[in-house]
Amino acid sequence: MTLRAGTSAAAITPPVGYPIAGTNESSTGIDDDLMTRCIVLSNGGSTLTVIALDIGTVPERLGREIRERTSRATGIAADSILVAATGNATAPVLNGSEHSEPIVRRYTDYLPDLVAGNALMAASRTQEVAAGYTTLRIPNISCYRNPHSDKQDMAKLETTKLLALQNGDEAVIAAIISNPCPAVVRAPSLSWTADYPGALCWILEQSGIDAPMFVKGDPEGIMPFDWYDGNPNPSHPDHSADDANALALIIATQIAQALPRITPRRNISPAELLAPFGGAQLNAR
Repeated sequence: MTLRAGTSAAAITPPVGYPIAGTNESSTGIDDDLMTRCIVLSNGGSTLTVIALDIGTVPERLGREIRERTSRATGIAADSILVAATGNATAPVLNGSEHSEPIVRRYTDYLPDLVAGNALMAASRTQEVAAGYTTLRIPNISCYRNPHSDKQDMAKLETTKLLALQNGDEAVIAAIISNPCPAVVRAPSLSWTADYPGALCWILEQSGIDAPMFVKGDPEGIMPFDWYDGNPNPSHPDHSADDANALALIIATQIAQALPRITPRRNISPAELLAPFGGAQLNAR
C-alpha cells in the first residue's frame, strides 16, 4: 500500500506574563514562537500521527487530553497518536488543573484543542510520499556530565536520527530529527524561545523542507558539549540566541549532507517507519 503523509504547524506560544516552568518567574517577551508540529502517516491499512510540542515534557494528563481531543477531531484512534516534546529552554507551566492562576487553567484547557485543530489540518493535507530513515554521526556536540567518565557511549552521544519524506517530485517535504543532546543551549530567559530545536526547524524550512520536526532523544546524563556549564573552555560561553543558532546550523548542515544518502520507500508501514523513534522520544501512553 502506498504511503501517504500530511503535515501542519501552529504557534502555541503562551501570552506574555504567563508563568515559565521550573522558575518562579513569568514571561516578559517572545524571542521566537513555541510551535506544535504534526505529521500524519497512513498506508491505507494503518495510520499513525506524530505530534511534537515546544515544551519541556509532556505531562501524562496533557498527553491524554491531546490524544483524546485529536482523536475526536480526526477520527484517528487515540492509541495511534504519539505525543512528543522538544524539551526547549523556556517552557510554559502546564499543570492547569493544579494551578491557582486562572491564566494557566485557561491555557492548558485550550492547548489540546489547538493541537487537535492543527492535527486535523495535517490529516486533510495527505499526499503520496516515499520515506527513508538513516542515522548520522555528529561528533563533539554532546558529552556526559563528567567528560572523563569511562562510561561514555560515543555511539549514543554522536547519533542523530533522521526520517525524511519525499513527494512525487522527490523533494523532501517533511523530516523528523532526534538527537540525545538536551534541547537547552540558552541561558535562563524570561522570553519565550524554542531554543536550538526551533532554530533548527527554521533553518531547515529555509532550505526547502516544509515540515521539519524535532523530537527529544534520551538525554540522561548528557549535556551539550561546547555549551554545557561545566566546560572549562567553551567557544560558546554566552548561552545566547547566537549560540543556539550555531548548534542548530551544525546539525542542519549534517542533515543536508545525509539526505542524498537516504533510499526512500513507498511500501512501508507507519509503524515500521517510526520504530526507530520509540522509547523516550515518542510518548504513546
